[in-house]
Amino acid sequence: MVDTRIPAFNTEFARFGEWPAGADKEACRRRLLLMYEEARALPQLANHLFSEFGRQMGQAAESKESGLLPGYDGALQKEDLLKRLGGRLAEEAFEWWCTAPEGDITQMFTSTDYNSTINHSFANSEYAIEAMTRGTTHVAVGFADLGGLLYADIRGSVAKGPLLWVGYDSSAYVVAKSLVIEEMMASDSSAQCVVQACYSAAWSTSTETAFRSAVEACLSGPPSPPGIPHVPMTNEVMRLLRHWHAAASVPLRAARSKWMASRTHTSEPAAACRVRCDRLALCAYELTGQLGAATAGSLAMFALPAGVEVAMDESILQVGPDRYCLPRHRHVIEPGRYCSPCHRMPFS
Repeated sequence: MVDTRIPAFNTEFARFGEWPAGADKEACRRRLLLMYEEARALPQLANHLFSEFGRQMGQAAESKESGLLPGYDGALQKEDLLKRLGGRLAEEAFEWWCTAPEGDITQMFTSTDYNSTINHSFANSEYAIEAMTRGTTHVAVGFADLGGLLYADIRGSVAKGPLLWVGYDSSAYVVAKSLVIEEMMASDSSAQCVVQACYSAAWSTSTETAFRSAVEACLSGPPSPPGIPHVPMTNEVMRLLRHWHAAASVPLRAARSKWMASRTHTSEPAAACRVRCDRLALCAYELTGQLGAATAGSLAMFALPAGVEVAMDESILQVGPDRYCLPRHRHVIEPGRYCSPCHRMPFS
């Protein structure tokens, strides 16, 4: 048997949770209500989508039999085809696909340049767990962040020597932030500070201090490890590092407002949780993007150069492989009492 009832996590959070410091309480209430209403409607929406897909498949079959649409059977939406033909701007590729006779071939269409006006704080899809072997070189093209290393399956004997990981990315932000994170780890920053700097929308004082120190070290030109040639930083990377070095702290209230403004889609993982404190933790994260105790906004996420926008709907829940998410636990929570580190995790 499957329990399909959706807990009223919006009113549950108002009763048992803790409204985030610096957040607009009414905006939080509206956001939670929208999340709950969409979670309630999700089964009906899924049924509608499957029914609509079946209808489109039927129409596509009829069109193909009548010869009205040679080369394109209509079963896939246009945006789905564009993704497979080179990206959202591949209109030329789409026109070729719709009109080319069966068996036709064409040259690769020119890819578009990276959009440097939108900042992605971290990857927006689940990390692949890749096998890497000590004593070899692994080249990551378009690595987005260092999460691939975090979840990598590193094999081989230590006697074979270290794994050399080399990353390339079109985004100056990705390179600059990864250099800072690397420096934070090299300078023995705490794991909590590193995780906050990577993924959290709000930081503790110690995280901001460690991040600023790492930025300064990067600007000074940290020495390369033995045997690894020094790679000069591009002007774009240096410009971003200097911007972070000079940036003022981001007030917590401003970080809350910017995070809430970046939410364009609802996320309903709380609706799938049986345990109350898990639902409260996920609601709190959806409202703040915060991991751990925090006193200010993230410099990496919100202290950006003029003309650069925060990416929409970022979430750490998108990146971690399922086997590492939400460890199982048993506990009891009562009104006015909090289960730590469970639902208080974003603020404690």
